[in-house]
Amino acid sequence: MVPPRVLVVSPDRALRALVRAELREAGYDAIGASSFAAALEYPPAERERGPVRLLIVHEGAVDPAGELLERARLQFPGSRFLLVAGEGSGASRCDRRDRRSSAGARPASPGARAADRHLSHLPGPAAKPPPRAAKTP
Repeated sequence: MVPPRVLVVSPDRALRALVRAELREAGYDAIGASSFAAALEYPPAERERGPVRLLIVHEGAVDPAGELLERARLQFPGSRFLLVAGEGSGASRCDRRDRRSSAGARPASPGARAADRHLSHLPGPAAKPPPRAAKTP
């Protein structure tokens, strides 16, 4: 099964790389663009990778008139848009401690949780498989 594609649009290279890495770790096919103009260069769907299902957009990438946002909505029909507000690089303010639970699993990142919420209707990382039945001897 092809993982859902997520396009991260942010002028902040460090933030874009951090969000893409977290999404990939969570099982998404994450790609990035520094602006809406660069995002519009991506095809809406690729045969081997599938369509872009979610665009996570930093407010710094949105043009004041909103023209590029409208073009992106036309180019990526059926995709969801998540606009993220904030200033500067989120990477510099992130808690970089290794937050592992007693079981050793790392908690989901905010980007992965947001992708899960917005893509929960699709098969892929957001769709949790049913629990396995216990085998009896």
